[in-house]
Amino acid sequence: MQHSTQVLSEALNKLINAYEDLQLQNKKLNDKINELEEENALMQETIDNLSSTTDKQSQDISSMLGKIESLLSVGDNIFSNDKQSSNTQVTSSTDDQTEEEISQLLLEENNEVSGDSDEEISTAKIDLQRMESLLSGFGNR
Repeated sequence: MQHSTQVLSEALNKLINAYEDLQLQNKKLNDKINELEEENALMQETIDNLSSTTDKQSQDISSMLGKIESLLSVGDNIFSNDKQSSNTQVTSSTDDQTEEEISQLLLEENNEVSGDSDEEISTAKIDLQRMESLLSGFGNR
């Protein structure tokens, strides 16, 4: 009988040790689950932030594109009106007047900003030529 008591005692001690090991493993797994849940929450927050940022950027881009399109359509209307009116007038005199007005405005702006120098005047003429070529490109649409 003492032998069976000793065997039962050893079996009970093994069960208690196994139970303690399982409790320790369970605690570690619960800690890991909590850690993963926290990481998941942080990742979800990051995803939400990125999503809202992307949505805002998309709205901003759409708004900018809308403004650009409206400016281009207004610009197209102006250029088409300019084309129609220039067909009834002498084209070269209108272009000369426009060039003179633009160059005069550019010269005045350059004089106000940084004074009179030959280099600035030549830069203004170069800018005038670039502006004219750009405007001609828009007018050909």
